[in-house]
Amino acid sequence: MGDRRTGDGRRHPTEAALHRRGKTHPKVKEYEGDVYRDMLMQRAKDRRVDVVFDDKYRTVPALSQLISESTMVILPYDSPTR
Repeated sequence: MGDRRTGDGRRHPTEAALHRRGKTHPKVKEYEGDVYRDMLMQRAKDRRVDVVFDDKYRTVPALSQLISESTMVILPYDSPTR
């Protein structure tokens, strides 16, 4: 992935890959369409952050594999039971 300059001009490696998986929540999509997703994509582009936006449906085994291959997983849920 190369390297980037920090705010003070120092170089640092960019080894992380950020993947945004999943579709826009149906209730959000119903009211706003993909406005939020499009904003996230534009924000990543503006900041030159490498993000893969992937909205494919995945089965539970496929999701389990993605999680097991990840270093970190962030879930967008308020409740720990979800």
